[in-house]
Amino acid sequence: MFHLARTYFHFGKDQESLELLVWVLKLQKRFFGMDHPDTLMTRNELGMLLCARKKHLSAARTLVENVLNARRRILGEEHAYTLWSVNDLSKIYVELGRSHDAAIMLENIIPIIKRTLGEEHVGMTLTRSNLGKAYSMSERWEKAEETVRPLLDAIKKDPPDSLHNKYGYAQILYNLGRLDEAEAFCKEILDQVIKSKIIPLSDSRTVATADLLNMIYRHQGKEQEIAKLQKKVSGIGLVKNEDRFDPCAVRRGSSLHPPTQNLGARSRNDSSSNESAKSSVAQEESPTQDSRPRLAVSRTF
Repeated sequence: MFHLARTYFHFGKDQESLELLVWVLKLQKRFFGMDHPDTLMTRNELGMLLCARKKHLSAARTLVENVLNARRRILGEEHAYTLWSVNDLSKIYVELGRSHDAAIMLENIIPIIKRTLGEEHVGMTLTRSNLGKAYSMSERWEKAEETVRPLLDAIKKDPPDSLHNKYGYAQILYNLGRLDEAEAFCKEILDQVIKSKIIPLSDSRTVATADLLNMIYRHQGKEQEIAKLQKKVSGIGLVKNEDRFDPCAVRRGSSLHPPTQNLGARSRNDSSSNESAKSSVAQEESPTQDSRPRLAVSRTF
């Protein structure tokens, strides 16, 4: 059921994922204890879901910080799961406006990843990608450009991730004043989306890219190009700035204008799930008695 919740999460069904994760976590705490590897995984996933929803960020921080501390204690500083939690916590710190702290955390683990997993490992790519985001959100654009540029070739084999990193790099170029280069990257992303149909034009990444290209065109005074772009991609200008760099911020057209008759039911469901999530976070400070550590099977970072 945990994997079903993760699938819901990655397909943008955040409410279904939240409800299922809370249910799974209750059972895991009861039968396995707080520090069982499966329980830790679910606690971490719940924290990242709250982060992706950009709601209850303090609760998300508590969840992932506690998981990180438990993994450090049980598995050690250099275990792949521990390094994974550092990356996840850095994302929450960025959302909380603590980009500088996030960057320091990631800079500290890069030597560990290089020594234990290697420069070419996917864990290194993930960490550098998150570091690039932390630099960007700190407006350290030169450092961000230096960090993200090498990743463009490193993740070509994974189209969704490559689109996200191309967009992040285009955003960096835009803030460095390199508008022509940023424009080229945005157009490349949109062309790839249209041709491959790997993600829909309504996807958050597509719309965010169109938003950025729209801003570039305005700076360049290309009014005709703006009109063409707005016909090609709907929803330009509706994504908040804080959502632009988040691959988990799933955009659904129906959520912008939900049917009136469903608002009450949706609100009740959200409220119920959020209360359950808060209850799960409250228990973070008072673990169950059965919290004996069990060794986790090492996974690829």
